[in-house]
Amino acid sequence: MISIRQSLNCVIPAFNQSVDLVGAKTDLWGEIDMTKLSRRGIASILLLIFAFLIDVSAPSGFSLGDKLFNLVGLPAWSNGQSGLRYPAILALCLFVIGAIWVGRELGGKGLLVLIIACGLLLPKAVSWSEAIYYKAHSGIWAIDYDPRNSRIDYASETDNHTLAVSGQLALNNYGGGPVTFGIKVLDDTLPPGEVIFPKGIILNGEDGAKKSEQFTLEPGERRSIDVHTISFTEANFQDLSGELGGPDLVLFTGSGTRIVGRNR
Repeated sequence: MISIRQSLNCVIPAFNQSVDLVGAKTDLWGEIDMTKLSRRGIASILLLIFAFLIDVSAPSGFSLGDKLFNLVGLPAWSNGQSGLRYPAILALCLFVIGAIWVGRELGGKGLLVLIIACGLLLPKAVSWSEAIYYKAHSGIWAIDYDPRNSRIDYASETDNHTLAVSGQLALNNYGGGPVTFGIKVLDDTLPPGEVIFPKGIILNGEDGAKKSEQFTLEPGERRSIDVHTISFTEANFQDLSGELGGPDLVLFTGSGTRIVGRNR
């Protein structure tokens, strides 16, 4: 079995030989022999890598640190989905400890190489972990929502009691089977700061020429879904219009619901 020390000795020099900081290929690792690392040296490198992993987020907003906190029953944010991000605070503490230990073991040069390697390679590792995470689930829990590429437009009609909603939502089914579900926009995000639809707004889509409140994603399907609806409320809002980028949503089926969105 290959030990952690052997793995580090193979991977890091290979990375160093391919890094170009000043326009020429340079072996940043120099004469440092990874086989002579102490147990504390190996632990400090792993600690530094772990700090990066729990702090970095995938382009879609997926955070391994947030998921780990939720897994053990701890909140990832101080105020629900905003405020202080606890995984980032933990990552900073672990990074400082790991950097001090790595600096003592490998010197400033070795620490620099490791930080560059983590900064370049670990964001991709987090993106890979996102796919692995969702593939381990099924149903609506296997669906990845990309708020960056999603938006909702809304505008009041002339009677001031009807709100027309339309937009596109980017969703990806990582599961092994098709998923049929409904989508609802949370009331606290549409329109901002006003409680007009206490139960939220259920969105419609097009199933051929027929309107439907159900959406289906096939296994492995990534799609930007066109959504729209017209909702009526007794509240009076005049000339209300706007756009929401990546609003929080509720995905629901007959067997359960799931809230998705930024920092969810």
